Amino acid sequence: MLPNTDPVNKISILSRGMAL
Repeated sequence: MLPNTDPVNKISILSRGMAL
């Protein structure tokens, strides 16, 4: 997995985590 340095990418990952 690529390092999530972008804030938007981080939010996207958090959103996916919450969805799951």
